[in-house]
Amino acid sequence: MSSNEKTESENLLDFIVELAPALQKLVPLDCMIAVTDTQKYLRFVPGEKIMAPIDLTGTNIPKVDTLNIAINSGKPERMVVPKEAIGQQQAAATQELASTMEELVASADFLEQSANNVIG
Repeated sequence: MSSNEKTESENLLDFIVELAPALQKLVPLDCMIAVTDTQKYLRFVPGEKIMAPIDLTGTNIPKVDTLNIAINSGKPERMVVPKEAIGQQQAAATQELASTMEELVASADFLEQSANNVIG
């Protein structure tokens, strides 16, 4: 394989990043969608009213975020993300979307406005 050819994992990750806005449109309520690798946000799609104070694309995943917890545990996570993570409290559900034997390829975080609702 030449140095400019992408691996299957890289192609899958690119596809998931491009698919994020369409996935958000499938959700019947206002939400944010984030796609990450193991360290940073690769794509961030804000909702109409629910959004982070900044575009998270390219930033590191906060330690207190469901994404970081899910990546480290290898399991889906649901929790209320504290304000310290992305600037406002949010209910979040995180799911690994794809992985290879050696690494997580992508995870997605679904954040909804009603952080006051109990999730679990």
